[in-house]
Amino acid sequence: MAQSSAPGSTTSAAAQPTEEEKKEFCVKLVGWTDATQKVALTRELKKHSPQLNLVQAKKCLDNCSTTPHIVKENIPIQEAEKLKSELSALGATVVFE
Repeated sequence: MAQSSAPGSTTSAAAQPTEEEKKEFCVKLVGWTDATQKVALTRELKKHSPQLNLVQAKKCLDNCSTTPHIVKENIPIQEAEKLKSELSALGATVVFE
């Protein structure tokens, strides 16, 4: 019985790539906390999302707690970490996918 459960567990583990195996990440803005940094955070969001104008960036920021906004997709981990630190310094809550 132990032999049949061991191969099944390695198959499921191999099916899901770990963060170490992933080469590209998606950075999502899921919230923000510091109301005094709202203008700076809106500008930073616009800077990293060129498809948005300033009004759209503000709306994304206002709605990100209910609808997370993808800031950048398919970027390397170093760039994702840098982006996360920049946005987090302004009070944003950012996650990787």
